[in-house]
Amino acid sequence: MYDFVQQQNPHLNIRHVHDEAFQTYGVVRETSLLHNLPEVAMEMPIPESGNHYEASVASLEGGPWLEEMKYAHFGGMPIQIGYCNGWNDRLNGLEYHKGSELNYMLTDAVLFLSDLRNKTEEGVSVEHITPFFIPQGTFIELYQTTLHLAPCRVTAEPFRTIVILPLGTNTPLPNSFSKEGESKWLLEVNKWVLAHPDNERMLSRGARPGISGPNLQVDPVNISPEKGRIQ
Repeated sequence: MYDFVQQQNPHLNIRHVHDEAFQTYGVVRETSLLHNLPEVAMEMPIPESGNHYEASVASLEGGPWLEEMKYAHFGGMPIQIGYCNGWNDRLNGLEYHKGSELNYMLTDAVLFLSDLRNKTEEGVSVEHITPFFIPQGTFIELYQTTLHLAPCRVTAEPFRTIVILPLGTNTPLPNSFSKEGESKWLLEVNKWVLAHPDNERMLSRGARPGISGPNLQVDPVNISPEKGRIQ
């Protein structure tokens, strides 16, 4: 599938998650601790349009995988397990957290990534953003220095992703706190966001514009997602 996605998107230099370049942003993890979490996550709904994210879902946190991943990947810190499903096909912005994020791809997807060290007072240029193809069934850790946002679908079908983060991430902030320095990018708890100026929905929620350049788009391939898969 990777070859088909790149051929459909000659305007993007899409790297594969197993490319050495990904080592700057994260690492591919073993899936043994997931048990049957992916099967449970496939029951999560798909929105009619756009994306839908749930930070913490009881059924996704109700198996033995929660405690095992809590210690294996977060050193015993409390964690939450949610999902992000939808129809996204654009960059739209970037975010980062203090603490790693784990993603399990239930479908093939493309992630736009950048390094936090590329961020200036004004934000990040698209020149410093790299798209990565992540095959279905891949379990990745994104370092806390990695700027990222929702995956992009690569076929006519929606994307599906399991999202594991430190407990409380992406939940509402208190009404009063100082929005100075780094905090001016803080949109939710442990969620610093740089919105693309074209992303009116994110801007309407209080995010600051912080991406310069075009809102990069992934054009989906016109083939069945079962064909041509490259693992």
